[in-house]
Amino acid sequence: MAIIVRKVHKKDDGSTIWIRVGESPPVIKDGNVIDGGFFIRVGDDKSDKIIRLSDQEALDIAYRIIESYRRHVRIFTKLDELSYEQYKRSKEVVKEDDEEEEIRKIEEKKNLTPDKIEGELIDYLIAAGGETTLDKVREELGEEYVAYLKTMKNKGVRIEGIKVSLDKDFKST
Repeated sequence: MAIIVRKVHKKDDGSTIWIRVGESPPVIKDGNVIDGGFFIRVGDDKSDKIIRLSDQEALDIAYRIIESYRRHVRIFTKLDELSYEQYKRSKEVVKEDDEEEEIRKIEEKKNLTPDKIEGELIDYLIAAGGETTLDKVREELGEEYVAYLKTMKNKGVRIEGIKVSLDKDFKST
């Protein structure tokens, strides 16, 4: 079994805890194909446990970790931008108009209805030429819009992988 990654951590009491991910590729033995798999082994100084994952399960976990990491990075960037904005505001006089606009935007976010989300998504797709990606929708409109896209498949929206597009026969109402 080939080891893909091994991480070891020392705890405050001096003991160790570790995780190891390994793989066993598919092979032919006695004329039969034997499925490979991925193995996650977690242990400490006392014992360890092993979990076997199919190829699809391993891919699913890897994809979820990558997506979660991307969300972390986006959130960190937004938090960093927000902290900079707060710093600027403490050094400058903020116009009341800007504050009112921000309050209005926050209130709009709170009052999202399915019809409003659907309308904004269709307007966004039309403005994007009828085609975009899930990442762009997530960046510009938000996570709730990406989640709602999946309910719009019967309404003229196609999702293929990360690509989102309007059906060719889509008619705006």
